[in-house]
Amino acid sequence: MTCWTNLTSANLTSANLYRANLDSANLTRANLSKADLDSANLTRAN
Repeated sequence: MTCWTNLTSANLTSANLYRANLDSANLTRANLSKADLDSANLTRAN
């Protein structure tokens, strides 16, 4: 039983890490594209 518990918690941890990596990748991509849009808008305004 202990063996299963350890495997389950290890899987949960790695799933959480993976999800955190996806979240940060998505945030980075969203911020980069927003920055590109902002700079494009600034260039056009200037």
